[in-house]
Order: sequence, then structure tokens, then C-alpha cells
Amino acid sequence: MRARLFAGLARLLAILGLTLLATVGLPASTACACSCATPSAGELIDSVDAIFEGTVTEATDPQGHAKTVRSDRPVILTLAVSKVYKGEVHATTQVTTAAESGSCGYPLPVGSAPTLFARLDANGGLTIAACDQVANVAEASGLLPDGRAPLPGADAAAAPEVGDKASLSYAESALLLTGLAAVAAVAVLALRRRASNGRGRA
Repeated sequence: MRARLFAGLARLLAILGLTLLATVGLPASTACACSCATPSAGELIDSVDAIFEGTVTEATDPQGHAKTVRSDRPVILTLAVSKVYKGEVHATTQVTTAAESGSCGYPLPVGSAPTLFARLDANGGLTIAACDQVANVAEASGLLPDGRAPLPGADAAAAPEVGDKASLSYAESALLLTGLAAVAAVAVLALRRRASNGRGRA
């Protein structure tokens, strides 16, 4: 009876561990899709918090080294701002966006000079999304007021948290469950050997 209990526990823990390991191993980009509502040009201008032109001088991916790389991880773009149409934007500013367009990100290469439609995030930093950049941007650009010079100095976005804690917690849970399954399996083998030895003596 005890051997059957341990055997059942070992199988359950093994299944849970393998399931979590498979979840960790799945590429996040395959599960992500970006869908956008299409606002009018005027709605786009009214809804965003900042509109400005600038040249991307640096693009950093703080979580790009994580074991499980998520498509929605934040990347930081640093821009030399040349003209501001809306909001308070400094001459050197940073915006965050998701790393891949499949997660509605709008990653830009160094040297590009876009007009950005940005929103304030929960930390007070600026963030950009593909939905705001592809929806009527050409039409919206024709409705913008005369640009003005940016504020002097730098305004850094709130840096995203480095590391992939969610993925690590899954991995740790999977390793823990796998270890428990191994311990249970060893216990089952020991009980079977003891039972076998007992029958042999009898």
C-alpha cells in the first residue's frame, strides 16, 4: 500500500515538473499577438501624452540575456530630440517599448529619426507601441502644430526591472518538483527492494 502511494506521488510530481519545464521552454513570441484599434488622426493626437521627433542614439535590451527571452520584455530607446509637438520632452529622453512587434512593441534601430506618439506609463516614463505608430501616423503628422524646441537636459524613463523573475520562478518550481519526484522514486525503489528481500527470506 505504501509503495503504491509513493509510486503515484512520484508519477504526479514528475508530470508536474515536466509540464512546467515545457512551459518555460516555450518561446514567448509564439503565444503573443498584437491587435490594434484604429483611432482617427485627431483621436490619436488627443489620446497620447507626448509627440516629438528625434534620432535614436542607443537601444538597450536589459532582459535580452535571460534564459527565457520574452517577446514583450521592455527595451529602452534613447533619443536626441529635435522637435516637440505635444507634452514636456527633454533634449535627451528615453522611451520604453516591447521588444517585438508581435507584442505591440515598436523597436527602432540606432540612427532612425521617427516622429513618436508616446504615452506615460505607470512609472511616469514614456512608452511607445506599434498601435500608436502605425495608425494614421502620416495623416496625424499633417495635423500637428508647429514644433518647439525640447526642454534642456535629459529625462530618463523609469528603467524596467532587469531579469525574468516570472520565468525563473517557473524554472525553480520545475526543478523543485523534479527533485521531489526523484526522491519519491528512490523511496519507491527502496521499499520494493525491502519487500523483495523480505519475500526471499520467507
